[in-house]
Amino acid sequence: MRALKLISALVAIGLVLGAVASRSWGQATRERAPTIRIYSVPGVNATGFVLTHVRLSENAYVFVVETDLDGQIQVLHPDFPGISVKISARRPAPLPNFFGGFGQSRMGGPRYLGSRGAVIALASSAPFNLDLISSGGDWNISAIRRLIDGRLPEAGMDALASYLGAKGEPIGRDFMWFGGR
Repeated sequence: MRALKLISALVAIGLVLGAVASRSWGQATRERAPTIRIYSVPGVNATGFVLTHVRLSENAYVFVVETDLDGQIQVLHPDFPGISVKISARRPAPLPNFFGGFGQSRMGGPRYLGSRGAVIALASSAPFNLDLISSGGDWNISAIRRLIDGRLPEAGMDALASYLGAKGEPIGRDFMWFGGR
């Protein structure tokens, strides 16, 4: 009789532990964000165009935006706001070339000495909520500007990741300066 009670108790404990474990596994979130690195392709570029690539630690959704020397903002990836595509981690992914700017202020005069542009890159295992920064099938540059304008790239990355990332999803981040004097 004692053996039967002991076996029943062990089975009950096993069922309870199994239920707790399966519930926690179903709610597990990623602990680490995909690593993303953005870099400029080396070489002399007299045209003022910036050539960049991203490298990922794993296949991930990517969002990349740049602010040029003139303060203009351009989304480099994805091409359109309604399309989320994972980039493969197998090899570096080239981004569209872009003009780095002249270094003129919006008022027409030169910007402060040492002006630089920045490229901000985010990576996630879950798609970004790009609807938040789009309007009528195009990028809403004003919404993006509110998140990154007047901030250092680190703060801009944090603002974009918090705004666009899926809730609870860790976001990989990197940035690159260009055009410094």
